Amino acid sequence: MAKLKLYTNGCSYTQGTMPFSHDMVEQSYNGYKYFAEKQDFVWPWQLSAHFEFTFNHGRAATGVDRLLRTTLEFIEHLDPAEYSEWIFILEPSHELRKEYIFENGDIGQIKLPEKDSADTTIFFHTKHHDLDFHNAQNYNDDDLDPSSKALLEYHLLFQNSNSFRSSQLKNLLLLQSILNEKGIRYLFVPMQTLNADSNPEDCHTFLNYIIKYLDTDNIITSMTRQLNEQTDADHADLFLPDDSHPNWLGNKIITENILHEMEKRNWLT
Repeated sequence: MAKLKLYTNGCSYTQGTMPFSHDMVEQSYNGYKYFAEKQDFVWPWQLSAHFEFTFNHGRAATGVDRLLRTTLEFIEHLDPAEYSEWIFILEPSHELRKEYIFENGDIGQIKLPEKDSADTTIFFHTKHHDLDFHNAQNYNDDDLDPSSKALLEYHLLFQNSNSFRSSQLKNLLLLQSILNEKGIRYLFVPMQTLNADSNPEDCHTFLNYIIKYLDTDNIITSMTRQLNEQTDADHADLFLPDDSHPNWLGNKIITENILHEMEKRNWLT
């Protein structure tokens, strides 16, 4: 087997969720450092057994803005001569998470509840640096200072499901074009379905135009659909107790599906 390196990025489906099995763990490659809690059973670490080196860049509760930003940060620390040694497996989260970069360099993120969710809390991260994430603070609408509350209200007035979806798809289209231009092999394994069939009929026509230009050959079945279509196990047996995240078995199914997709493309030989 060729000596290959694995890069993964996404939200809590990629990093893991509470409670974590480790305190802050440092990962490093070519001088680029990333600190994050770790769960050994999530799919990137199960998949790591097939690679010489693994860098899991996932961060819980984040969206495609961060996926694009941090993936580009990591690529900047790679030698172009080693692009062919890497496989990127990227997990786009749902679209209701958006970053804002302030003048001082701080990064704020809006995290809205999903449609029809029983949890209606709006989280506003006013400090969202990846290298200092453990000092980030979460605020709900009642706890915001006046200036942050005004920014949040402005955001909610002008943002909606179409604008979030548009931002998500444009980021993915840009990320695909960069990876294709650099010759880096990659798969998108979304948390939820990205293809045109899943797009609401009442969405803006522009969104369907964007979807037409996505390279669907490198977008595989979403993680939630992979698990929902399982017939060999009860749905509840694939998830953590009282949690919407996959357990070891659920992550094993995701890992096997990703391996199958890589083998179909002869990436592991």
